[in-house]
Amino acid sequence: MFVHNEEPYLCYINYLQKKFLNIKISKNMKRTLCILFLLMVSISAVAADFYSGGIAYDITTEETVEVVKSSKLYSGDIVVPSTVRHQSKTYSVTSIDTLAFAYSYLTSVIIGDSVTRIESHAFMDCYNLKNVVLSNTLTHLESYAFSGCHELKKIEIPNTVNAIEDGVFSYCEKLASVVLPESLESIGNNAFKNCYSLSSINISNTIKTIGKGAFEACGCLTSFKIPNKLKRIEDNMFSGCSNLKILTIPNSVETIGNDAFSDCNNLVTLIIGNSVTSIGERAFQNCYRIEEIYSLNPVPPMICSNSFTTYFDCPDLYVSNGSMNMYKRTQHWSIFKQKFELEFSNSGVFESNGLIYNISETNANEASVLRLLKSEETDLVIPEHAVGDSETYNVTYISAKAFMDCENIIKMEIPNTVKSIGDRAFYGCKGLTSITIPNSVVTIDHNAFRDCAGLVSVTIGNSVTSIGTRAFKGCSNLKTIYSLNVVPPEIYLYTFDSFTADLIVPSGYLETYKDNIYWKLFISIYEDNFGSVEWNDAGHIRVKTHDGDIEISGAQEERVEVYNLKGQCLYSGKEKKIHLGCGIYIVNVAGTMHKVSL
Repeated sequence: MFVHNEEPYLCYINYLQKKFLNIKISKNMKRTLCILFLLMVSISAVAADFYSGGIAYDITTEETVEVVKSSKLYSGDIVVPSTVRHQSKTYSVTSIDTLAFAYSYLTSVIIGDSVTRIESHAFMDCYNLKNVVLSNTLTHLESYAFSGCHELKKIEIPNTVNAIEDGVFSYCEKLASVVLPESLESIGNNAFKNCYSLSSINISNTIKTIGKGAFEACGCLTSFKIPNKLKRIEDNMFSGCSNLKILTIPNSVETIGNDAFSDCNNLVTLIIGNSVTSIGERAFQNCYRIEEIYSLNPVPPMICSNSFTTYFDCPDLYVSNGSMNMYKRTQHWSIFKQKFELEFSNSGVFESNGLIYNISETNANEASVLRLLKSEETDLVIPEHAVGDSETYNVTYISAKAFMDCENIIKMEIPNTVKSIGDRAFYGCKGLTSITIPNSVVTIDHNAFRDCAGLVSVTIGNSVTSIGTRAFKGCSNLKTIYSLNVVPPEIYLYTFDSFTADLIVPSGYLETYKDNIYWKLFISIYEDNFGSVEWNDAGHIRVKTHDGDIEISGAQEERVEVYNLKGQCLYSGKEKKIHLGCGIYIVNVAGTMHKVSL
């Protein structure tokens, strides 16, 4: 007899051995018993208490029955009813027995709401089973219940289930979507092993344990949120999940087992929580593409010589401030060539949409941008809110070195929730051409935009009160600075590279800036009513600004020319929507001049 996967059958033999026999059985003998067991099941007629609607039942109490294996294999679509009548008596159907539908030709099954238990191997190797609707009162889903149901594509587990036992959905090769209940507390060994198509599964933080090999070889999983009550990553738990790219191990985890993430060969970013003390053998073996490892524990976790495939090629190692020397002196960690220090929050670190965030230690609703993951993106928008571990946080701070040396970034949008920009936050972002500091920002730290050599225009919001020394040092191409605060922010002699850029200040406050000890050093200072538009209504032609664009309405074939305050023509043509950087512009439409501010 051909057995595509002996694991569930051996499991059943082990169960029988432990329960009924007090002798040791060799592995070969177990395989022989396994084959004999299958032969017996497949050829023997089952003596059920009665049949109804083509389904076999055994009476379990005076009021209840369970579905059992039929004398002939079930096929097609089946509905397991909530109640069944036999000899003028009505029984509640409360369970589906071990192997009841195993190896049958079922294509669909709907299980009535009176069923509370599905016993082990109940639907095992129903190769044609495509659709399953579980009972809303189900409490027990026993081991290997649906193992080997190759055609099953999705499953929803009701909220009454708090444990998924060993191997329940193993080898369901087309299972792509799983909805788990919020009530779930544990997932057994090999529960979803070899579910090659699994790409969507929701994981609740109520889960306390996940067994060995639970998601082994789930090659279509691209992300997985490890619950924050888990203390141990078991052996082989995610081995062979070849499409995982970013992985965050929460602060609750203390141990990462052997081969836990081996052969996750597309893993790029790894965040290891601050409670991890040991990482097992081959835990990340063959994870060739890892580029960044963030180890949050200031005490280096114990690792083996083969925990990672290689130390020499690519991974940058980021460790907690002050712990660099310990990592340098610790066996196996010391071999990582590129090491950097970051300020990790004790409240937690999470990744969202390519950015790593620190959760605030003083305000549980706030988070700061800690670091941009390695990316080829040129336009970047920092969100106002970030979601991590099912919580939403206001993004209020850009941490020191968050975007340091991200030379490919050309455009950056900072949200109006950010209050402070840290030391060297954008240091060396040479591709940036303009930046707008929103009105929410109060402080810009030292060296924040240092060596942003491509920066041409800077707009400083109206709440900024201080700008650190050398904040814009090395911004040698800076041409225009817009300072929107009516009270000149505190600056230093070396905040800017030079004082040759045009400084634009709020209308009526020109003299205030000219009286300031350092702002007055700017050679060219102008004033402007920021955000306003001076209309010059030439009959049907109107010019306005909207979302950073100059928009002309009422003009047909008239040529449009746009000039800066130095008289340089920046645009000439017939477009009626013109995108330029921040600045003050003169727009000439059909001989009529309009002054606008972006």
